Amino acid sequence: MHDEASLWRSLLALRRPDGAHARPAPARDAPAAQAALIDLYLPLAEARGPYAVAHLGQSLDGRIATAAGASRWVTGEEDLLHTHRMRALADAILVGSGTLRHDDPQLTVRRCAGDHPVRVVIDCERRLGPEYRVFQDGAAPTLLLAAADRARPGERLGQAEIVPVPRGEPVHRRRRRHHLALSRRRRARPAAAHRRAGHPRLRAPEPVAAGDRRAAPGLAAAPAPLQSRRGRALRMHLP
Repeated sequence: MHDEASLWRSLLALRRPDGAHARPAPARDAPAAQAALIDLYLPLAEARGPYAVAHLGQSLDGRIATAAGASRWVTGEEDLLHTHRMRALADAILVGSGTLRHDDPQLTVRRCAGDHPVRVVIDCERRLGPEYRVFQDGAAPTLLLAAADRARPGERLGQAEIVPVPRGEPVHRRRRRHHLALSRRRRARPAAAHRRAGHPRLRAPEPVAAGDRRAAPGLAAAPAPLQSRRGRALRMHLP
């Protein structure tokens, strides 16, 4: 007879690289909560490809914080347990500098069994100081992603390793480049059709239906999946 805690440990065992563990299953007369546990977390525990999960906590009226900005806690005990289980299933947990500045979270696994994920903080301009708990407690490996021109090789912030990242193209420039590429594509189509068919009139551009997955010239290809230190594709939790 499995209880909820033993079922959860069985789910965690599925994440091990050898994968030589039986799929857990609740007994027929088990409480509904045990079946719900398996239904919710088994696909994540068995997944071998990369995935990212965005986690948003909000109140019943759709708020994520009070008018004064307080957000601890807008959900409840069940959601907190779910948050910690998601951390235990992830290789890394990613937050921005704003979350760290306002909430000073630990980003560790404390309400259930499981290993702490690698903590990843994005602070492009290096505005955060070393006083936050993730940089000081040493509970889990911690990475600070910063723009390459804001970081020096081998630099650390508290106990966190600073990882220089090349600056990307600004969003407004990328959007403008994509729009120009689409415009050139639409202008080129009628001319090409005219040359092929020898028709004296240019045809109107072919409309692109919503949901059309054809790539436009100039669009960047999807990046290759990150690899975790365990050699698997990275599983990321974004709270």
